[in-house]
Amino acid sequence: QIPDHFIEIEVTETILFTGSQMGYISRILDGFHSCGLYVSLDDFGFGYSSLFLLRVLDIDTIKLDRSFFVDENEKSRAIVTGIIQFAHQFKICVVAEGVETREQFEQLREIGCDYVQGYYFAKPMPCQEFEGLLDEYRGAGIEEPLTDTEIRNELPVLLVADEDEDY
Repeated sequence: QIPDHFIEIEVTETILFTGSQMGYISRILDGFHSCGLYVSLDDFGFGYSSLFLLRVLDIDTIKLDRSFFVDENEKSRAIVTGIIQFAHQFKICVVAEGVETREQFEQLREIGCDYVQGYYFAKPMPCQEFEGLLDEYRGAGIEEPLTDTEIRNELPVLLVADEDEDY
């Protein structure tokens, strides 16, 4: 039995741009929530982003597209800051994707981004290498969290995509 909120379903923003199906999609997302799943909206800000989506859909997390962090400038920083502040007003968590430098990480932490992911921390790796990383983490004497709240609010999150057919 996996406790509620330990699994997050990720949907891409592009599947949501058809307004005629908004009610249908909203019911599906509500169904995910009723099963104890979180829902994240991937690639936010890349395609047909609409703040309307955040108002009408029950989204737990938005994942900012890496395009905001490549060739970053004052305008993109202001947009990211505004999106983070806006999302937090609705109790939506924000993840920055594609973070590759310490400077990007520090800037995002300074403006209140909840989580970051990208090559700055680790590149994609085979399952065995990942298991070794977990063993190293456990060997460092770091206690495992007791609740999902501690995981979401206190610890870094690692995205695992199992594409290894032998695993």
